[in-house]
Amino acid sequence: RALAAAKAAAPRFGDAGGAFVTVQDSRRGPWLGLDGLMITAAHEWPAARVKAIDLEAGNRSADELAHALADEIATGDGDQQVHLAADGRRFVTVLRDDDAAGGPFPLNEGAVIVVSGGARGVTAVALERLSRHIRPTLVILGRSDPDAAPVLPGLGEDADEPAVRRALIAGPGVGKPPREIEAMVKAVLAANEARTAIRRLEAAGARVRYCRADVRDPASVSNALEAVRAECGPISGIIHGAGVLADKRIGDKTREQFDAVFGTKVDGLANLLEATRQDQLSVICLFSSIASLHGNAGQSDYAMANSVLNAAARAEAERRTGCTVKAIAWGPWDGGMVGPALKQHFHRQSIALIAPDDGADFMLRELCQPAASAPVVACLGRWA
Repeated sequence: RALAAAKAAAPRFGDAGGAFVTVQDSRRGPWLGLDGLMITAAHEWPAARVKAIDLEAGNRSADELAHALADEIATGDGDQQVHLAADGRRFVTVLRDDDAAGGPFPLNEGAVIVVSGGARGVTAVALERLSRHIRPTLVILGRSDPDAAPVLPGLGEDADEPAVRRALIAGPGVGKPPREIEAMVKAVLAANEARTAIRRLEAAGARVRYCRADVRDPASVSNALEAVRAECGPISGIIHGAGVLADKRIGDKTREQFDAVFGTKVDGLANLLEATRQDQLSVICLFSSIASLHGNAGQSDYAMANSVLNAAARAEAERRTGCTVKAIAWGPWDGGMVGPALKQHFHRQSIALIAPDDGADFMLRELCQPAASAPVVACLGRWA
């Protein structure tokens, strides 16, 4: 509903400006991500005044809440994200460098870790470093079966997209319409990447179990984890790395695009947390994005979803004392979803990419921080 309201305002606010304010009480439910919508709108509507207010109700009366809200709207400065605490204090988010010393790693060797999105992209890179460290049992949840993609004889798993497309057109896809060909291309590339990642993880010392499960389906996740406990033992950790992109400006964003992007992150997290509610978890690591803290034009759904991950990390850190909970707001990695065109875009904006080894090291260092340390951290690239 918030996105629909923003879409309705976009044609005017994008040109002439205006005021758009969202209000929520995250203490009563962190699953909205309205701050992510507002910081995205700030990029897309530079002439508008936008603000996400987190208004903590506490024991205040409606009249007291109304005065606090009106004062913030009328006299608050240009901060786009504000938390108004029940005791009257006002908070804004700031980024600061922190090189705090870590402690022992919170997971033992052979620990069972459930991973979403772990067979592809940057998640697989981080897991490879983790595998060398503790030789875990990695339970990777994925919707597709890597062994079910079309077989292309004579074509290696490192083949690029044009080569895969040519092989499909000349082989299994002969005579099929272009839409089916493109679906087959995506399936082959995803399967090749997954199989390669699994082999690398196993070579690094992990025991890998790939489970077909849709993280957006609670029954699918619950059933998969029941089988995991029976086969592998108690679950000690969650790494939620699944995510998709469908970049469009707010005014052009469709409900289907929003549901795919938001649902993969948010519904996936909700289902993983619910399915492990009774497990004695030592680690919950959520792959968030710097878009949740800074915004990025075209990524309202992605920023909202990752804002939810940040809020959920704070809530889980309070609820699960003794469990190391981290939402890592990643900047752009040198790999994964960042192709050559995006690399040039970031370079023009003087945004350094995260080297894969640096990102993997960062995750391990953060998981060694005390359980009571900040649950939301950001990782940004650095220039050589």
